[in-house]
Amino acid sequence: MAVLADEPTPGLDEFKAKIQKVTDWYRDNKDILIKAAEENKEMVNHPDHYQGSGGMEVIDIIENYDLGFSLGNAIKYILRSNKKGSAKQDLKKAIWYINREISNLVEEEDCEDV
Repeated sequence: MAVLADEPTPGLDEFKAKIQKVTDWYRDNKDILIKAAEENKEMVNHPDHYQGSGGMEVIDIIENYDLGFSLGNAIKYILRSNKKGSAKQDLKKAIWYINREISNLVEEEDCEDV
């Protein structure tokens, strides 16, 4: 289900709140994450394209905020978009996963209304 820009977006406020929590968590843990990244750098388990400038990994964000598959993939593609391959393609993938999450939320709401 495609979501149009002028329609209210179910779950958008919750998504924004999760993004804010991620930002706050990163700010609070940045120094620890940088030190850990410097001590444990490994290309197979810790590839550069999944790490921020401070060494924080995408998977840490996904797991710490229990984002689930669709939102986790959206975050992954957003955060790596300027580091691996085509930024435009990664951002399109992120949008696809966000739309999928929105569709799932709409379906859940429809089921609750029955």
